[in-house]
Amino acid sequence: MELKQWSDVAPDEDDPVLCHISSCNQPVLNPIEQVRLYCEYLVNFNGAVAGHLERGTGVAFLHNATEFDVAALCEIESD
Repeated sequence: MELKQWSDVAPDEDDPVLCHISSCNQPVLNPIEQVRLYCEYLVNFNGAVAGHLERGTGVAFLHNATEFDVAALCEIESD
């Protein structure tokens, strides 16, 4: 689980795995991509499930944002 206090976030126009938040001048990793990479790492680290990414799940929770504020982040393509 990735917790973010972000309330205002927009996807990067050039790279969907990045996004922009008001508190940072440079693009940051989209929380959905961040969680996907965490899951990939954890699954591959554990020999019992290595190579079976579908066995790991995660969630990004932006608890200060409304659904409207973060809807565009969900348009990221998944592998």
